[in-house]
Amino acid sequence: MTAIPLTHADRDLIDFIMDGFHFRTVFHYLEHAGVKWGDGELAAHPTEPQLRLRARALLTECCRSGPQAFASGNGFVAVRKSPTELELHFSITSCGAVNDGTDNDSQAL
Repeated sequence: MTAIPLTHADRDLIDFIMDGFHFRTVFHYLEHAGVKWGDGELAAHPTEPQLRLRARALLTECCRSGPQAFASGNGFVAVRKSPTELELHFSITSCGAVNDGTDNDSQAL
């Protein structure tokens, strides 16, 4: 599958998110939690520039994947709900459930 080229509008969305996202908050959380990226002796706390690079790569991947897509990695989740709506999240925990409408208990996703 060939990647879709980024449009000017895609770049504007990505730049807006990159300017507004609180990377410093993510950096401090990861540092405080002792989270390291990499394997073995090469593992290290990610720097704020590394967080920015990873986020931009995921946002770009998401835009190039089509009008509705998502990309995730290292705690980041990029979501494209439409050609004009792009989001970036950093997740430290999540939970999901589904209820099929019967009297049975809900089930974890």
